[in-house]
Amino acid sequence: MFDAHCHPTDTPDTLDLIPSMKTDLLACMSTNFQDIERVESIADWPKVVPCFGYHPWFTWKVYTEEGLEAKEHYSRVLAGPRGSEEELQGFVASQEQPMPFSNYLDLMRQGLEKYPNGMIGEAGLDKPFRVKDKEGDKLTPFRVSLDHQRTILGLQLQLAVDYGRPISLHGVQCHGALLECVTEILKKNPGKPLTVCLHSYSGPPDFLVGWFKLEGSKKKPTKVRVFVSVSSVITCGHIDREGDRFDQKLEKISPLLAKIPDDRLLIESDYYKAGPVMDDLMQEVLDLVAHAKGVSKAGALEMLDKNSREFLDYRRE
Repeated sequence: MFDAHCHPTDTPDTLDLIPSMKTDLLACMSTNFQDIERVESIADWPKVVPCFGYHPWFTWKVYTEEGLEAKEHYSRVLAGPRGSEEELQGFVASQEQPMPFSNYLDLMRQGLEKYPNGMIGEAGLDKPFRVKDKEGDKLTPFRVSLDHQRTILGLQLQLAVDYGRPISLHGVQCHGALLECVTEILKKNPGKPLTVCLHSYSGPPDFLVGWFKLEGSKKKPTKVRVFVSVSSVITCGHIDREGDRFDQKLEKISPLLAKIPDDRLLIESDYYKAGPVMDDLMQEVLDLVAHAKGVSKAGALEMLDKNSREFLDYRRE
């Protein structure tokens, strides 16, 4: 069984549990300058698929335009309808110098070149998230401009094309913009293969039609493959404390699963600790898929294992 998206390096003291986990393979994401080194430290473990990417939550800390002072950079990429100009300038003054994103791209390239099984992730767009304060304890009123996020994502999508590796995509309340970014990179690289995974997809089920159109038709297929990964925690959203929690989750996830072709479905934990809880989350989402698809647990596992092998086939020309 393949966990298509998880973050065990968020809790480094659990990493030693990975070899004894029931889950066979883990796509371990990186998100910023801090955890990319942790991912590389376990990259050659048998159960690990190392993933090198930069998460949209941290995009305000990097720049792509040379020659800007820190104050000017932050003022350009941060905005907040509930934050005053005075609050913004106070927040900007408290921040460290931003880093050039080119430095991070170099780390991603090094990881992809060193580990032929490496993926790209986590990358993407997130419209509603708010930046935390310097201590990381409280949310500020400020958000990162979607244009800046798109620039950072575009550079990572280009790496996915250049290296022929899958990319795990995060998208929250900007599903149209995310599809536009992928479409734009395909137009810049006509005929090139690209494999994407929409991780813990939270958009409207019917919107997936636009994504699957990127694959073309049976008569005229493209070299694009679109997989959709679901989790019991994120995909199912808020669950009431009362009543049967599994039935509630099944009710929420079933309409989405009905729109995902059987050969394009993956599952994930999206959990931050290696060990039994991550395994349990994988078992739960496997059960949800089996119930929603009307197949046995063994049948669901066989289907998902086949999909995982295709998703991880980097030799596709």
